[in-house]
Amino acid sequence: MFAGVSVSGFAAETDPWQVYEEALTKQNELDGMDMSMSTAVSMMIEDQINDITLDMDCQMNGLQSGDLEMAATMNYTMGGEQLSDTMNVLTNARMYYTGGYLYMDMFDADVMGEDAVDYGKIKYPADIDSVMAQFGGSTDIMELNKEAISELTLEEDGDTKILRYALNADNTNSIIESVMGQLGNVSGSMSNADLYQITECTGTMTINSDGYIESQSMDLAMNVSLGDEDAETVYYSVNMDADILNPGQEVTVELPDDLDSYSDYEALLESLQEEYSTDSGESMTESVTETAEAGTEGAM
Repeated sequence: MFAGVSVSGFAAETDPWQVYEEALTKQNELDGMDMSMSTAVSMMIEDQINDITLDMDCQMNGLQSGDLEMAATMNYTMGGEQLSDTMNVLTNARMYYTGGYLYMDMFDADVMGEDAVDYGKIKYPADIDSVMAQFGGSTDIMELNKEAISELTLEEDGDTKILRYALNADNTNSIIESVMGQLGNVSGSMSNADLYQITECTGTMTINSDGYIESQSMDLAMNVSLGDEDAETVYYSVNMDADILNPGQEVTVELPDDLDSYSDYEALLESLQEEYSTDSGESMTESVTETAEAGTEGAM
């Protein structure tokens, strides 16, 4: 179940898994979290290489008290350039949660035009559990499955503890789902985690002197065949970096002043359906629906 545990820089009786579990317990007791995360995926098929990067900043308060407030920004880039066409309006998305509503500011006026911005700010009711499933899921990189660990080592750098680990390639479906979920709305065919096979997965976790996880990185390689045994194979290289800023300290969640101007999602759809009764109008309504759904799924 759990093999290859070793210890470096600590007394032999120090259990790396115990160090991790104690840090994770402290992390899960935080009422506020200020997190910065970057996920970079490089896809290679034959001699073509495509790079996609998602950078996300997220501040949350009320994780324990139940009065949740959240502010998050997401930026996508492809090949080093920010995506900025009408097929990807979520390249610079801003999302907020307060008072039982999730607010999404999706459209950039410089890209979509001023008229489109009116449809880009929407809100809809959402319970805390669903929001945490979408945004809290970004911290799943911290959740190590004991059965999936093939090696875990512990090092010391002053008062800082560093865990290094390797995962069994056969036990990493949850990691694939996490990566694919974050990049789903710009990655197209990357949405089916069952098609992927991880060939290598390693990572590090840094625990500060107060016992909090303050950073983690993960590198993995995986591939997927696009058909039968003679089909082409796509090779993926993925790097995930997460930083928890000042864990244990008070977190400030800054909400915009114009949240009351955001359009109700259901009311907006009804208005669009009435205004555009032609076939093109129906497509527009479907497009708005898909855009909103992609935004929530991609946030994870």
